Amino acid sequence: MSIREVRPGVWDVQVYQPKRTDGVRPRVSRRVFGGRRAAEQVERDFKTFNDLHSQGGWSGRKPRLDDYALDEWLADKTDIEPQTRKNYRGALERYIIPALGKLKVADVSVRDVRRLNRTMNAAGLSGSTRRYAFRILSMVMHQAVIDRLIDVSPCEAVKPPRESRAEPQALTADEVRELLRLLAGGPVGMAALVAYDTGIRRGELLALAWADVNLTTGTAQVKHAVEQIGPDVRLKEPKSARSRRAVKLSEPVVAALKTHRAQLNAERLKYQGRIVTDGETSWPMWVDADLVFPSLQYQDAAHPMGRIWTPYAFSKAWRKAIGQANKARLAEHLEAGGEAADFEPWDFGIHRLRHTYATHCLRAGLRDEVVSRALGHSSSSVTRAYYSHVIDGEQAETAAVTGAVIAGAKTSSS
Repeated sequence: MSIREVRPGVWDVQVYQPKRTDGVRPRVSRRVFGGRRAAEQVERDFKTFNDLHSQGGWSGRKPRLDDYALDEWLADKTDIEPQTRKNYRGALERYIIPALGKLKVADVSVRDVRRLNRTMNAAGLSGSTRRYAFRILSMVMHQAVIDRLIDVSPCEAVKPPRESRAEPQALTADEVRELLRLLAGGPVGMAALVAYDTGIRRGELLALAWADVNLTTGTAQVKHAVEQIGPDVRLKEPKSARSRRAVKLSEPVVAALKTHRAQLNAERLKYQGRIVTDGETSWPMWVDADLVFPSLQYQDAAHPMGRIWTPYAFSKAWRKAIGQANKARLAEHLEAGGEAADFEPWDFGIHRLRHTYATHCLRAGLRDEVVSRALGHSSSSVTRAYYSHVIDGEQAETAAVTGAVIAGAKTSSS
């Protein structure tokens, strides 16, 4: 076995499998994105499966790809997040199984994989979607190699689709001020203020508890995130170790949070003592979960005020607030003499403020490592890759700095 770092954050893990009946020891490799610990975990997985399947393994079985992918590969992934499982299943059921599902795992060829890539491309899928589906298929076939269903994954001979990641869009400083002005006092106004001030994710924002906010030092501890899959809502650990972090609050936001907390306490005192009765059953209208941004909508016994504000409900409230803001912007635009045809309405979610935070910080000269830690990225290489357009733009200005110095110097040619 061997682990080799190809470039920062990218590793190659190689392992020789048990000898086949012809005496050949197949070599299997896997590219891992992340830290060295992630690569070492893959190496351990290789060893575990080698030990297991040297004792018999899948001998004699020839499953179809659809059965193997869903009932074996996906079912065995017990350590992944529910959302990740949902995404894996979605890629399998939408793209991979319709094209290759009826084939035996052992019969999937390089030509079949290339045909899948062509089919997805012809369907107009984005490069990111095609690359994601290819990655899922690669993981399934890689597991089939470990399970000794095949000797070599056909995906290894196929070039992955190129990822066409769009540059994250950011608001200008004037647009941020306009947005915060129009949302102020509304259901999502305070959330928008904190989102721009800290760059935290929507789920982290909705999980933020007052116990984790220190208004004296102006800091907030990000310890959890709210995740929703269908009707199921839960608090989960952050995405990575670095996602569990402290974020700094600016002085204006600290002052705004103090006012927000006083207003929440007034709402809590107004409704906390109220009891709803239905026959012999009764329940409180308010349940105190100590959240900075709780739901203030009462529905029923299972959905009292003060509970977690679900991501779906928050997004619905956000869209409504943006719609109202667009009406106000259009009225101001027309009043200023503008034409309705020239008006550009806003159409973005709260995540746009995370991109805006990162972009503004990088353009202000903050080191990418500082911004990466504030964002909770797994490494600064993720930040550099995602916001390369911002960093490259700043690097282009270095020529102006050095050029100004050189222009004022006396050189031998002058």
